[in-house]
This record gives sequence, C-alpha cells and structure tokens, in this order.
Amino acid sequence: IEEEHLVKNAEIQGKRLLQGLEAIEKKYPQKISNARGTGLMCAFDLPTPEQRDALQGKLYANGLLVLTCGSVTIRFRPPLNISSEEIDESLAIVEKTVKSF
Repeated sequence: IEEEHLVKNAEIQGKRLLQGLEAIEKKYPQKISNARGTGLMCAFDLPTPEQRDALQGKLYANGLLVLTCGSVTIRFRPPLNISSEEIDESLAIVEKTVKSF
C-alpha cells in the first residue's frame, strides 16, 4: 500500500470520480441526485428503488459493476489502484447510461 502510494491514489481518483458524478448529476438532475463520496467510496441516489435497480442492471449490461445500498443508492467501490483512464471510462458509461435512462 505504501510502496504503490495507494492511499494517495484513492484520494486523487476519488476526487475525479466524485467530480464526474456531480457533473452528471448537474446535467440530469431529474434522474440522479445526492452525488457524494469520500476517497473512492462514492455514491448517488435515484428517485425510487425500482429506478435504482433498473439503472444498476443497465450499467452492468454496459460493462460497469456497481453496488446497491439502502433503497435508492448506487455506490462505487473501485480498487485502490484504479487509474484515471479507468475512472474516465466508468464515468462515460454512467453518463451514457443515465442519459438514455
């Protein structure tokens, strides 16, 4: 963890992920809300549990593995060694999926 500076990477990539989710939320406020996070532990909410489950399924079909939490939350728990490119690819999948949702 120390040799590979994984804690610092989690801080940097977590900010990148959260900023991207907040930007998507601003574009589609009627679809997702409450983007939040600390480090790489980020999440956002949908209006209903049914919409949350449907979006999770569509994200998975588009190649992004995300988790659910509570009744309306989708959460992200990427590995500590995730790269900027992988964050950007994930955000592109989220935006494409939310836009068509």
